Amino acid sequence: MDTGWHAWFAPAKTPDKIITRICSAIHKALQLPELREFYLVSGYQPTADPPARFQQSFQADLKRWGELVRLAKIVPK
Repeated sequence: MDTGWHAWFAPAKTPDKIITRICSAIHKALQLPELREFYLVSGYQPTADPPARFQQSFQADLKRWGELVRLAKIVPK
């Protein structure tokens, strides 16, 4: 079962200091009751994984879904 996710991306060479600030702001925002409720009602568990952990999950999803697309012979139109 795919659980889905939401993510924020930054350009590849964004300095770590900026990434840390962005992650901190996202984590803080996800603590707001109204935002947590929005995600929970939508069926999502609001979390803020560290960038390295999300990158691993993202790469695994690309591989898994890429293989499925190839096996199903799905092509863009």
